[in-house]
Amino acid sequence: MIEPSVNPAETAEPSQAYVPNTFTVPALRTPSLVQHSSAGAAADEPSKGQRRFRHADNKDIDAIQAIFARARHLMAQNGNPSQWGSLYPLKETVQEDLRLHRTMLLVDHEGDQGQERILAVFSVCEGEDPTYRTITDGQWLNDEPYVALHRVASAGIVPGVSHECLNWVIENHRNVRGDTHERNKAMQHVFESAGFKRCGIVHLINHRVGEAERIAYHHAR
Repeated sequence: MIEPSVNPAETAEPSQAYVPNTFTVPALRTPSLVQHSSAGAAADEPSKGQRRFRHADNKDIDAIQAIFARARHLMAQNGNPSQWGSLYPLKETVQEDLRLHRTMLLVDHEGDQGQERILAVFSVCEGEDPTYRTITDGQWLNDEPYVALHRVASAGIVPGVSHECLNWVIENHRNVRGDTHERNKAMQHVFESAGFKRCGIVHLINHRVGEAERIAYHHAR
């Protein structure tokens, strides 16, 4: 999840200026957040400054885990310690997402010598989500096939990437469902600013970490 900025005195980057009312903070300096381009990259590799979306693969797992660890830290710092707890997403969940080609990355090539940087990660899950079979205090916008958006997290390198991720998903899928915790005001804002409708309450199935109740969101076109 992407959380509001916190005072830099409370982070690992005290030299960074605090910027209020944003949804990213200075990135924890984790080397694995920068993926090095291989020698002999294709001629059509995006130039420095361009952003693109790509599927993640197994070589990205350390960077993904580091981004999720940062997200857990921010949620705890911003009064939401129980959504992801200290373990979620579990390693087997990350591996399953990779195996099923669910994990998408937003990247650019602004690293040293034009190296690729991972700016954000999220999972687009096709097929029925058991959690969404039952909804209370409302209803889904429709009963048509959908994709579920899960595990959205920013690397904290540049602001606004969560909005880019949601916009990409709704541009590529007609029916998108998602959810977030009641204390995750930042992600609620991101959903709603992207045009998602708050539909009711769902409870996570087979939930092993944190609290199970979530606010349900839906975007349809």
